[in-house]
Amino acid sequence: AGPSDALYVLFAIHNLHTPSNLLGLFEANYGVGVILGLLIAAFCARRIGEVRLFWLSFLFWGSFMVLFGRTTNYLVGFALFFLLGFANAGINVVVGPLMIRATPRKFMGRVQSVMNPIITASSLLSTTFAGILASTVLRNLHVVTLRTTFGTLDTIFSVTGLIVMGAGVYAVIALRGVELPK
Repeated sequence: AGPSDALYVLFAIHNLHTPSNLLGLFEANYGVGVILGLLIAAFCARRIGEVRLFWLSFLFWGSFMVLFGRTTNYLVGFALFFLLGFANAGINVVVGPLMIRATPRKFMGRVQSVMNPIITASSLLSTTFAGILASTVLRNLHVVTLRTTFGTLDTIFSVTGLIVMGAGVYAVIALRGVELPK
């Protein structure tokens, strides 16, 4: 999720009112979430299955991002940023094994040689797109609808979360009943 990587520092400062001396702690918190998430996701993948963990991780990550985008409290944001790292770990744990199990052996090299550039390019493009939106079209966004205020960064984060949740729903539907070779 490139937009969150590029803009979370600005979000933490402007929306969560994070003191600049706590930004490092804020980022480290995400890392702790990833590390703990990796340990637990490895266990969960065996218990509930890799496919289920894959789509659950997308749904949780997207939900946490929407909530993160809507919060203005430092402690709540801190906890949600930890949960974002935690949910991201589930995706990281199962993507490789799922790709290996779903790809015919004779195509494995080709598929693996394409995966990293595609992931890197999509992250670069989404980060660029989010930066352009934040600095141009959405620069001074301030909309109040149904007593809810939408600004530049929280809108980008919320839309990012909704897109990821959509990917999770798609994965639920597309992978329903799919049996991968062991």
